[in-house]
Amino acid sequence: MGEITDIQSVRKNSSRRRAVKNFLILIIIAALIVSAVLMFATPVLQGPRLAIEKLYASLRGGDGFPVETESPVQSLYSSGSVLVCVDEMDIDIFNSNAARLLSLRHGMTRPRLQGAGKLYLLYDKDGSSLYTFSTVRTVSKRVYDDSITDAYLSENGYLAVACTDSRYLGKVIIYNSSNEELLSWYSSECFVMNVSLSDNGKNAAVSCVKSSGGMLCGMVYIFDLTYDRDPVCVSLDDELPLMLDFYHHDLRIVTDRSIICANSSGSVTARVSLPNSGPQQAVPGVSGRIAVLCSDFQGSDSGTVTVYDSSLKAAAKIGVDELPERIFIDRKGIYLYSGGSVDLFSYSGDLAGSAEVGDADAVSVSSSQIYVSNNTNIYQYKIK
Repeated sequence: MGEITDIQSVRKNSSRRRAVKNFLILIIIAALIVSAVLMFATPVLQGPRLAIEKLYASLRGGDGFPVETESPVQSLYSSGSVLVCVDEMDIDIFNSNAARLLSLRHGMTRPRLQGAGKLYLLYDKDGSSLYTFSTVRTVSKRVYDDSITDAYLSENGYLAVACTDSRYLGKVIIYNSSNEELLSWYSSECFVMNVSLSDNGKNAAVSCVKSSGGMLCGMVYIFDLTYDRDPVCVSLDDELPLMLDFYHHDLRIVTDRSIICANSSGSVTARVSLPNSGPQQAVPGVSGRIAVLCSDFQGSDSGTVTVYDSSLKAAAKIGVDELPERIFIDRKGIYLYSGGSVDLFSYSGDLAGSAEVGDADAVSVSSSQIYVSNNTNIYQYKIK
């Protein structure tokens, strides 16, 4: 006589197998969808693709810092859990666990690095090549016939490039997030200095300098990229533009003597004068803040870091006995690197923490995480 089959047990086992099978099918479908986004992403899907790549980057394991590069490090940029390193030959991207996510041979003589949200820009200052890349892949590569004098990448993937030109004093080319050319602008009256874009890609700014009556005069052109019309001009008279930074639709211009806020129509809405010594550094930050370092007098080793809010009011002042080599800003506060240490100050100007990091060739700070390089070695520290 055969064994009596337990019908209830068979049904349970069958249900369990079906549940496991359905779960595996869902995983496979999700993997196929993610793969499709990563491989065939259109501009509409570019944001989700970059977000998936950044999540993947943060989850990969590594052996921890320090790490060593093939050649001496020239610059570092950190944001969240990602560190971008540029040495004399390569671009290397690591996560906070020191897992290497991407390595590219750049072949540039004077590489300049900029981060823009989930994307990064590297261009050869006075050279001809330019890369945009994410944490795991090259997004675009361009080689120009003329020399690149400046470039800027917005958080929505718009790119502005300033180049020399054999027939003009400079030109600016702007691309949208699909790498399509939106605008080409040629300057016949003034030398192009810097370019900038608003985060939404709707506005662009170009700073220029020309000689007039034996004096150098500055001006800034503001473009509305949503309409086909001529740019508006903000005249700086005898002031020289040093930095451009958009906050929403307003443009802040740091000159050798002041900070100016202008709207998209070119009207100046605010202006604050800087000390006679002029700014040694000007760093844009979150929520429209700008940190400006000025020495007490020309040639002085001491000075003041002033943090201006979005309306150009002085929100905090930090006196320093030694001028910092680098300034960083994030949501936690202002970081000053000098004398082998990084000090964190709150937005009220109070000391909130510090870390001894030693001498460094390059430094980057984000969310109290510090990365410093010494020759080919990269070290990680935390603000305490």
